[in-house]
Amino acid sequence: MKRARYTTWNGLVSNLEVGDILFIQNVKTLSKLVRYVTRSYWSHVGMIFEIMHADTQNRIVLVIEAQDAGIEIHCLHNYVNRLGINRIGVKRLPGLTEEHTQKIRGFFLNEVDTPYDYRRMYSYFLSALIARISGFDMSDFFIRKGVTLENFVCSSFVQRAFYLALPPRDRDRAVFRQGKNINLLQQLEVCSPTDIAKSTNTEWLWNPHR
Repeated sequence: MKRARYTTWNGLVSNLEVGDILFIQNVKTLSKLVRYVTRSYWSHVGMIFEIMHADTQNRIVLVIEAQDAGIEIHCLHNYVNRLGINRIGVKRLPGLTEEHTQKIRGFFLNEVDTPYDYRRMYSYFLSALIARISGFDMSDFFIRKGVTLENFVCSSFVQRAFYLALPPRDRDRAVFRQGKNINLLQQLEVCSPTDIAKSTNTEWLWNPHR
């Protein structure tokens, strides 16, 4: 895995951009289960929503994410205070234009207060657990049974934001889940934090882990 672009936290924060992807390693029991079934260092993912104040000293970074209560906005420093910088990672999809980021912001604002998709999460868990135990992929079945396109889990929210922001001819580079014999719906709606972490279409800015 390549090294991160920034070696200091202050260097990272002073160069964050709207649309950068935030990874979280949480210590809660449910988060540990997510990490187990996905075989990932990360249990949660969100995106940089807005950056207030240009100077580094007073900079406020807002993060948007699909949490238990739905789509919410929080300050990055709250995560730093609670988890520390070693349980936070950041990646970037290169080549985003101002038009792309405006579309991402529009998607964010349109989805604020959208309920969290618990049914999808349970489907993910069951599908991933079966795959880990038996090696049999049932994700297509669970998509048809468990996915509600109007709601999100954390990683499908991030995936959808990028996919809709880019023009159709350029969307392939915004699809993070790759693999043989999976269709576009599986790529978009069964995307996990580890799929985004592993994606070679994105660049690590801070704390690279899969």
